[in-house]
Amino acid sequence: MQNYPSVRLLVGYGRSLSILVGFGIYLFLLFGVVLAHWHWIWIPGGLFLGAFAGFLIRTLSELSQIIVDMLMPE
Repeated sequence: MQNYPSVRLLVGYGRSLSILVGFGIYLFLLFGVVLAHWHWIWIPGGLFLGAFAGFLIRTLSELSQIIVDMLMPE
């Protein structure tokens, strides 16, 4: 897997990356509401968008792990 650094990153840190992206999106929108006086609807919207983005990245990470386990030689 040394020839594929992005796959190695996604397989190795996929769970942490999904949590980081999910919270990052939520915090960005929360700070937008607090500091830039955006509409309050972005608070629940940010919660939904953060959870959805985290789920997508986690799914991509798990699918990459399955592909690596099946196709890459040890």
